[in-house]
Amino acid sequence: MSRSPSQAVSKEAASQYILAFDRLTRLREEGRNFSGRERNCVYLNTGDSGGGTGGRFADISAVSGLDFMDDARGIAHVDWDHDGDLDLWIANRTAPQVRFMRNDSPAFHRFVAVRLEGRDCNRDGIGARVEVHLEGHDRPLLKTLYAGRGFLSQSSKWLHFGLGQEGRIEKLVVRWPGGDPEMFGAVAADGRYRLVQGAGEAAPWTPPQRSGQLVAAPLEAKEQTTTRRIYLAARPPIPELTYTDFSGAGMKVNEGSPGPTLVNLWASWCRPCHAELRQWTLARQQLRDVGLRVIALSVDGLDRGRDTAAEDAASMLEEIAFPFEGGMANVELLSKLQLLSDRLLIRNIQHAVPTSFLIDSEGRLAVIYRGPVELEELLADLRQLDVSDTRRRELATMFSGRWLGAPSRISFGPLGELFEKDGYLEDAVIYYRAAADDGTRNSAIFVRMGYALEREGMVDEAMAAYLKAIGLDEGDAKAHNNLGVLLSHRGQRQEAIGHFYKAVGADPAHVMAHFNLGSVLVMEGRRDGGLQYLDRAHDLAIAADDPDLVTQIRERIGLIRNSSDR
Repeated sequence: MSRSPSQAVSKEAASQYILAFDRLTRLREEGRNFSGRERNCVYLNTGDSGGGTGGRFADISAVSGLDFMDDARGIAHVDWDHDGDLDLWIANRTAPQVRFMRNDSPAFHRFVAVRLEGRDCNRDGIGARVEVHLEGHDRPLLKTLYAGRGFLSQSSKWLHFGLGQEGRIEKLVVRWPGGDPEMFGAVAADGRYRLVQGAGEAAPWTPPQRSGQLVAAPLEAKEQTTTRRIYLAARPPIPELTYTDFSGAGMKVNEGSPGPTLVNLWASWCRPCHAELRQWTLARQQLRDVGLRVIALSVDGLDRGRDTAAEDAASMLEEIAFPFEGGMANVELLSKLQLLSDRLLIRNIQHAVPTSFLIDSEGRLAVIYRGPVELEELLADLRQLDVSDTRRRELATMFSGRWLGAPSRISFGPLGELFEKDGYLEDAVIYYRAAADDGTRNSAIFVRMGYALEREGMVDEAMAAYLKAIGLDEGDAKAHNNLGVLLSHRGQRQEAIGHFYKAVGADPAHVMAHFNLGSVLVMEGRRDGGLQYLDRAHDLAIAADDPDLVTQIRERIGLIRNSSDR
């Protein structure tokens, strides 16, 4: 059995577990399949007690019709159509994410179904065991009601018993959790009953009439292709993207046109790229009429396996009289676009040429085209840039369906963290602000935004972000500590001390809050109190196994003690 970090016996073992989990996550993001394209398996309990030659279970995967190639995970059973047999709902990692399999087996056998209602125990009767005693049988049929069965699955709370061909019920007994057994009378085959704890009699239950019907919709797996249109249901702002035009001047994608923009990555050695650029050249008037700005950015010179350069790209565009903007992409631009698409698609698929990005008039990414994009498809997407959230969700899905609620919004905070981690602080701020504009109530997002703004030199905005975090969560120790540092730098030490006190109160293990509080108290002439917090910071740094921080704190304590001794 694999161990979780909490079960690890050492720090090294925990690190190994986390490393293995990260590798597994990367495999999933690369599109690897956990199942190895194995078909689903179904086994039939033959009832053989071991004396026969066939074994107890028979593999009926093929004849059952359940041997799909889906990467199936969870399964729940329920008599969905109320015809006396159990149907299945199956959840998959791959499409379709949910399958409903209706059981249309001939009704040769009888059944009884019961729904429990606890009074002295939990309301649903979870943990109760039901015994159905049949005439002429020594052993009862037994079922226990569980809160969940299988992997992340919860079947119906109706307990369904198959009774065979005759199925004459002698008695039914419920052993409620924590209570005595209770016998229920008036239970007959082919019935559904509600069993209330303490009632003693079963109450017949009639299924309601459903207004909607599930209709079979066969799905055909699409062939793998490198050409793909990815319409985004939620549109994130694009990061700051810069490139160099063929005269050597620096340019910005984010500035220029009030309308939509298409950023195209191409190369002079890419034949599909040539065809695509020629198509747009011929359709120059159509694209201008809809207000589209096209920026064709060559990746020549960035692929070590190709001996081409900017001159080759410029010559190619000049040859076809390309009527739109052109220039050279750079590593930073490619890296940012890769980060953005990786996060949105949860798939680490390296961009190839041609790849295009359609950006709406508000500077948000709307569509990603992997491979050449047909002119009619591009024009259709341009006509649908200003549709509602609901319509965007419909355009983003591969097939139609019914939705349980309104479109959900993605959080841009994790995008900010991703760009911040790679050193793109200006872009991180863009996504933190987008999260704030979307009304996030997560104080940690404002702390991250404040930290990024602080390193970008925007101290006033950073302080406002920390105050917003504190407004959302008065106990956010990081926000109090970071705000205290900025106040201290501005000479507002008394206010800083107040926030440092709140930080150590909210998180007694916060090393830097103790260190900062101790340092400012000493500067304010409160040496003994300051040393108390510095000593505590030293102990916490040792416990955190941070030798560099331990050395830093020791040096600070040593300087204070030496200066006071003089």
